[in-house]
Amino acid sequence: MIEFGRRLLGKDGSREAGLNLADLTVALRDLPHGFALFDPQDRLVICNPGFREVFEVGDDPIPDGSKYAVILRGAAVKGKIEGIRRDEENWLAERLEAHGLAHNAFKLTLRNGRTYEASERRLTHGETVLA
Repeated sequence: MIEFGRRLLGKDGSREAGLNLADLTVALRDLPHGFALFDPQDRLVICNPGFREVFEVGDDPIPDGSKYAVILRGAAVKGKIEGIRRDEENWLAERLEAHGLAHNAFKLTLRNGRTYEASERRLTHGETVLA
């Protein structure tokens, strides 16, 4: 479960007390860039269409609760990420090592030529935000 603090949701989660979860969901969906939150066990909690655009492959959607490593491996071995062909496992090992840091940033180029700059930050209780 995600805790958003009383100023954001209010004690009872009502709109009167502050922003509600539906508003937060819309805000994340409408971000122009990818966003994902992973729980302390590295399972996907929430992500927006921008994140899905980068990591989903074809008609193969990312299920809720997917592990970070599984999502990246899927995009890598299915050829979505440029410049790592025949070296997917080394790329994944390097990416996972950096993912273990409190903060890291990286560039990702897709086969369609689009380049993304991403930042990961570990939160207080072990969650990870990728944006």
